[in-house]
Amino acid sequence: MGTRKAFKDEQVCRKVAEYVAAGLGRTVVCTGGVHIDHISPQQIRDTLDAAEKTGRALVSQISSEAPDTDRLRQ
Repeated sequence: MGTRKAFKDEQVCRKVAEYVAAGLGRTVVCTGGVHIDHISPQQIRDTLDAAEKTGRALVSQISSEAPDTDRLRQ
């Protein structure tokens, strides 16, 4: 019987955190949990794609709500 690399929550959180950190130019922390019994390779790809879309949405939302810190420093 062959073995398959386990899908880990860390992969999803890392994807979101890296995308948000790059988009905002800041250090971020992401925690979460994912469990899908007998996850297929396609479901893994779909989950990671969803994580990237979530990261994009977070960057957009945070960017639109963040105060203009340069203006506040003046």
